[in-house]
Amino acid sequence: MTVNETDDVMLSCNSTGNPRPNITWTSQRGLEASTIKTGETLFLSDVSRDQGGAYGCTADNGVMSSKTVYVHITVNCEYENS
Repeated sequence: MTVNETDDVMLSCNSTGNPRPNITWTSQRGLEASTIKTGETLFLSDVSRDQGGAYGCTADNGVMSSKTVYVHITVNCEYENS
């Protein structure tokens, strides 16, 4: 996914199961992944270039194996001409 700097980005992660899976969003920076939010929707407001990268959505219901899907966000930087 490619967005422009200062855009808003909304990512959705839908999963079904019994029991209903918990959704966890992570941000991948190099080899490090950090949890940033739980819930089906991740909203990034006024994105900046340092928010580009891979975002993972993990669905886990404690019964079946968890499943993670990634999306890569590229942020186009805007430059002002003087």
